[in-house]
Amino acid sequence: FPLAYVERVTLPSARTGQKVFLAIEDFPAGKNEDLELSKGDIVLGLEPVNDSWWRGKNGPLKGIFPLSMVDELELHDGLRSRSASACSSSLKMRSDS
Repeated sequence: FPLAYVERVTLPSARTGQKVFLAIEDFPAGKNEDLELSKGDIVLGLEPVNDSWWRGKNGPLKGIFPLSMVDELELHDGLRSRSASACSSSLKMRSDS
């Protein structure tokens, strides 16, 4: 496929127990503790709040966000322990449903 269809993204460093998510919808922060998301944002999930929400970081901002607004990105082992640049084609979307 043509390189024009590939976007280079920088992934946040994810430690054991953390996850990396891709925002699939906009999520406006309705409360102070909410983490505002824009479609396409890469979010570092720091810890689960419950079955439906995670606490995370989007750039310098921290807060909670609903799992219904994101897809989990499955990281290759080499990307999990460090920040890295990767072509989006090297990432697989994880869908548990």
